[in-house]
Amino acid sequence: MPELTDGANENGQQGRSLSTLRRGLDVLEELATASSTRGLDHATLSRRLGLSRSTLYRYLSCLQDAGYIEEAGETGRYRLGARIVYLAAVTHGREFSDLARDAVRELAAATGETGHATVYDHPYSVTIQIESGKAPVGPRMERLRIGASRPLHCCASGKVFLAYERPQVVEAFISAGLPSWTPATITDAGELRRAIADVRRTGLGIDQSESYEGICGLAAPVFDFTGEVVGTLSLTIATARLSNEDINALQKPLVRCAAAVSERLGALGIAQRESHEH
Repeated sequence: MPELTDGANENGQQGRSLSTLRRGLDVLEELATASSTRGLDHATLSRRLGLSRSTLYRYLSCLQDAGYIEEAGETGRYRLGARIVYLAAVTHGREFSDLARDAVRELAAATGETGHATVYDHPYSVTIQIESGKAPVGPRMERLRIGASRPLHCCASGKVFLAYERPQVVEAFISAGLPSWTPATITDAGELRRAIADVRRTGLGIDQSESYEGICGLAAPVFDFTGEVVGTLSLTIATARLSNEDINALQKPLVRCAAAVSERLGALGIAQRESHEH
């Protein structure tokens, strides 16, 4: 992006340059809220940004020369340009699997519990990364390995996937039957629907020894730039050590970590909302 100068002396140039950059980014963010076809006119941008028309013209001219904005079909209206589309494509090319390893390591370090990353392979939740924490889980932990799959209704991550799935797919899954894996597995359709509704309300999936006896799980969704759930981050905890207070304490770092991955996948607004709500 070509440099914009405001006539500042050398000592104040760095601070002025940062302010100029911030204003240029404000222009881009304002255009991002507009229609991709009609854009915004010069007067509206000037009013929203609190910039004089002459100052705004300099920013628009600079951004247009660099390809970050373009005229929107008529003189005096602007929209985001091809360069922004290119940068977005690079960002959105990231895959959840590329970020999962570092994410579960961070999660395990932050909580002391075993962290997982899972993906949706209907009708299963499949573990793609795992990082052991300092806290013991139990002998059945050996079953929770990379590649392990569990039915959606009996694990925390599976309930997250169901919570954001299309209703007709959820109903078809329920109609196929809910086999019991442990005495605590949800096998009643009404109870599962309530559990799914709880996930949508709280943003947290919970498994109370429903897939493996003695092991509980917590899971939070990871979104991509389209708003789709592409995976979950989850924690595995020994049932004997998990209280309601523990759930509340672990939920914050779990949701925060999932929101950070979502943001890196381009789900900025969703990630910010998830983080602020928890």
